[in-house]
Amino acid sequence: MPSNFIIKSISRLGCSKINSEYLLLDENVSREYFKKAVNDINVNKDAYENIWKVNEIFFPNIFIDYLSLGGEVFVTLSLNLRNYNYYPPEIGFLTPEKKLITNFKPDIVIPDDNGRKHLIPDNQGVWVCSPGTYKYHDWYFDIDRWELERYNPDYSIVNLINRLINMIDRTKELMPVLQ
Repeated sequence: MPSNFIIKSISRLGCSKINSEYLLLDENVSREYFKKAVNDINVNKDAYENIWKVNEIFFPNIFIDYLSLGGEVFVTLSLNLRNYNYYPPEIGFLTPEKKLITNFKPDIVIPDDNGRKHLIPDNQGVWVCSPGTYKYHDWYFDIDRWELERYNPDYSIVNLINRLINMIDRTKELMPVLQ
């Protein structure tokens, strides 16, 4: 159980192709994959100490604090690894006070080389439109299936954490939500 705060459900299952809201596959298997993900984070976290740090970990959740260039907690990434790796992790962004972010200021999200922004707000949080995330593989289920990608090293937990932080402008010191 989390020690410092209460987390409301961040499940934002908008599509019906993958529906794991109430489904927990074999918990022992899920815990083993969770342990592997936590180990991957622990092995690599020192290399990223000025970019992100572990806030809290408890099955099936991992909370990573993203740091601004000034070293302050800018935003917290919430990874829900329930049923990992049968399903990719559900992603949420939280304020440093652990409130769900439902929208980023427009100048916070960095577009890719083609000008696309991969952090898309909706009424239940910010949808991460990137391979290796639950909402992406649910939405693109027919053309980009998670079961074909899940063992690709590009989709490891550490690579996912780093890919997501590269979608956010860390030079902004102000809260990245619309007020």
